[in-house]
Amino acid sequence: MNAEPNIEKAAPVAIRKDFLTRCWNGEARLWQAFWLVGVLGKVLFLVAVAFVGFWFQSASGSVLVAVSFMVPAIIIFVVFASVSVWRCAPNVKIEPLGALAKVGVIFYVMFMIFLFLRVVLNAF
Repeated sequence: MNAEPNIEKAAPVAIRKDFLTRCWNGEARLWQAFWLVGVLGKVLFLVAVAFVGFWFQSASGSVLVAVSFMVPAIIIFVVFASVSVWRCAPNVKIEPLGALAKVGVIFYVMFMIFLFLRVVLNAF
C-alpha cells in the first residue's frame, strides 16, 4: 500500500519581472532602458526629488536637511540608470548603438561626478 498521497505536481509558474528589475538585470531592450529610465525617468525623478527637497527645506527651515535627502537620492538614481543602460546595451538590433550607449554612460557618470564635486567644493 502506498502511503504517499497522489498529488499532481503543478507546472512551474512563469514569474514576470517588473520593468525596473528587468532593466537592472539587463533583460530589457536598450531603447527602454535608455529612453524610459535614462531620459524620461531622470526628468520625472529629478522633478520629484526637487519637490520633496523643497518640502523638506520648508518644513525644517534648513537647506542641509533638504540636501541630505536629495544627494543620496540622486546618487542612487544615477547608479541605477547607468547600470541599467550599461547592462541593456547588448539588447539592440544595431550593435554600434550598444557601444554608443556605453560611451554615453561613461560620459554621464563622469559629468555627474564633476557636478557633484563642484557643488561640494563650492559649498565649503
